[in-house]
Amino acid sequence: MDKITIRVLDFTEAPGPRFMNQGAHSGEEFYVTVLNEAMSQCIKDNKILEVELDGTAGYPSSFLDQAFGELVYDFTKGLVEKVVFISTVVNRRRKTKILSETYPQWEQKRKTQPNLKHSKGEFELFYVNESGNLDKRTR
Repeated sequence: MDKITIRVLDFTEAPGPRFMNQGAHSGEEFYVTVLNEAMSQCIKDNKILEVELDGTAGYPSSFLDQAFGELVYDFTKGLVEKVVFISTVVNRRRKTKILSETYPQWEQKRKTQPNLKHSKGEFELFYVNESGNLDKRTR
């Protein structure tokens, strides 16, 4: 199967905090400017989304939790598990935590919390609607 590869290093060498209003290169910013669009493109084109973690100076856990958590929140855990492959040699523990903790926790949030905290700003984002179809909304 064809894939689209995203390197976090192409976004930043120094990943930052959880939210954009907390500082530069946040997990939220990575999600709204890179990851959301790439995921929607992979769904449309029936491709795998490879997210390469290696090459950065390291990761605050909040960066990864927010970026991959919002991915699950907007596209569902099941779809993310089918489409997304996290590639890493150096950050294997981070990958394990995303898969075993972030995905299930954010799937629960998706089911129980209709409104999440975000930084101010309007972004047009793709998501999977209640009918299971790809849709777009402003948040």
